Amino acid sequence: MCDTHKNNFDLGKTTADEIEKLFPYLEGISWLGGEVFLAKRFDHLFEQALRHKNIRTNEIITNGLLLTEKTIDKIVANKVKLTVSVDGVTKNIYEGIRKGGNFEVLQKKLHMISEAYSRTHTEAYVLQLNHVVLKSNYKDLIRLPDFARKYGFNRISLMRCIPSPVANNELIENDLAIMGYIKGIMPQVLDRAQKNGITMLLDRFYGNMAFNNGKKSSVQQSQYLDSGCDTNSAESVYGKREDYCSAPWKRFTLLTDGFVYPDCDCVVPAGGFIKQSIAETWNSSIMQQYRATLGRKSGNSLCNKECMKNKYYANNVQKYIL
Repeated sequence: MCDTHKNNFDLGKTTADEIEKLFPYLEGISWLGGEVFLAKRFDHLFEQALRHKNIRTNEIITNGLLLTEKTIDKIVANKVKLTVSVDGVTKNIYEGIRKGGNFEVLQKKLHMISEAYSRTHTEAYVLQLNHVVLKSNYKDLIRLPDFARKYGFNRISLMRCIPSPVANNELIENDLAIMGYIKGIMPQVLDRAQKNGITMLLDRFYGNMAFNNGKKSSVQQSQYLDSGCDTNSAESVYGKREDYCSAPWKRFTLLTDGFVYPDCDCVVPAGGFIKQSIAETWNSSIMQQYRATLGRKSGNSLCNKECMKNKYYANNVQKYIL
């Protein structure tokens, strides 16, 4: 759960045109906001991106409320990874967190998605539910796998709330009673997910609670590195390492504050796409500094310290996957 809702932002035509010109050279795109379906130029960009077969992964992260049948059919037909943010499985909790959200509309949209996948008999698809665990919804965890199964989700990602002035009162880390409760029910959550054929994606924080709590689960622990942590780019330059992130070589993140970062968890912008071109930012001195310092054994002074400690659900975080 991020602070992007505070920014009144839409992608300008100049930047949108520049992004479109890059489509022949991209391997993957993640579309997220804010809410992507509020962006004026999103439909056109998405349509054009689907025409480029070199873009092997297309992902949309959305709250799902603005999805239409036409868009859903396009997502399913093109095997786009669809991630829906659902922070409550009951009306009161969901609408209490998602201000302005409508739980009945959400249920309708999720049913439409499930029906679309059923009609096409598509097996190789990813439909992911993102769930930020908060003080106001942590008791929903035990019901999450059944909710996900009802609407055809095959992945659940448990995420931590990023500290901010708006969200600090929802952080669970300093509440020992809540932490104890979550640690106690995690084996049941994992077991229910496995029985429902759902993959759970956990960062190290939730992985430790799931597997280091002294309780038995039928689920076997294994380790998985996010695709963003592919080591080829950095290894070829610096040799094998275990503590670096490849985002500055592989990713380019435009955020709603008007700045560009290697990844959304980064704290030092590499440039700004309002006054600079994407090419200028990609080759900026800051981006080059990210790349250079990540190869030093002393670490990267530009990096988010919490990210480097695997505190956030980030590009270089170690996960546990069922």
